[in-house]
Amino acid sequence: MLRLLKPDETMKEEILRYNDAWRKRNLKLVPQAARLGTLSFEDWLKDTRELETVAEEPFVTQEVWFLYRDDTIVGACTLRHSLNAYLFAVGGQIGYGVHPDEREKGYATYMLKEMLYYAKKRGLRKILITCAVGNTASEKTIEKCGGILENIMEDGENQVARYWFHLQ
Repeated sequence: MLRLLKPDETMKEEILRYNDAWRKRNLKLVPQAARLGTLSFEDWLKDTRELETVAEEPFVTQEVWFLYRDDTIVGACTLRHSLNAYLFAVGGQIGYGVHPDEREKGYATYMLKEMLYYAKKRGLRKILITCAVGNTASEKTIEKCGGILENIMEDGENQVARYWFHLQ
């Protein structure tokens, strides 16, 4: 059974395991908002909850969810409620990542569809999603869910594909 849950204290051990799975493979956990980094779980959770309603420039408010299959986290996703200049150029509003051992099982598509549905319920009408050019898995996921490629932008040495979703 799949379900998206916002993080809370009861999820500590599973979120730590999820973060460790990426770190042990020397992979950058995406979305970044699900990454504890150097913070304790408690500080990360406090910051995550605060960002749902209050954000100071250059940040925007956002929500984080973890995708559970039964009792195990298999992915994470975020919805940013608005766009600042950086997010408009290359960052986008929805981010998602799938546990390195759980890829190619449809979890990214599931999370993206759920986030688009949730964004529409929140009253958002247009959503920008970006991915690195050449990230074939993400490009296919975005296109499968109806994303319309607008253009490619430069982000330092990288190229970023910008896709729009029109939520009617």
